[in-house]
Amino acid sequence: EQFIVEQLIKGPGEKGYLATLSPNLKLLSVVTANNICYVDFGDNFATEQSKVPNDLVIYSIVNSLLELNDIHKVQISISGDSALKYHDDISLSEPFIRNLDIVENNE
Repeated sequence: EQFIVEQLIKGPGEKGYLATLSPNLKLLSVVTANNICYVDFGDNFATEQSKVPNDLVIYSIVNSLLELNDIHKVQISISGDSALKYHDDISLSEPFIRNLDIVENNE
């Protein structure tokens, strides 16, 4: 789980692709319990700007982690607090489930 989030922070290695997460993000912890992956970012998760829409930031994390069989939901927090909104837009108060509506289909 931690490796997946670290790779998202690292960003794509190829030209023509945008990173969904800022490389400046601080990842405090990633823990999975009872099929919920708890991802805790530092305070800068609330302030760092991405070049992609807010929902794409959140669901790049959620959808990537839900590819693992033992994870069914993802709870995101900022410095241990999930009673916040990401960029005053997306509530972090409840765990997230997969959202395939934002995934591009290249078939």
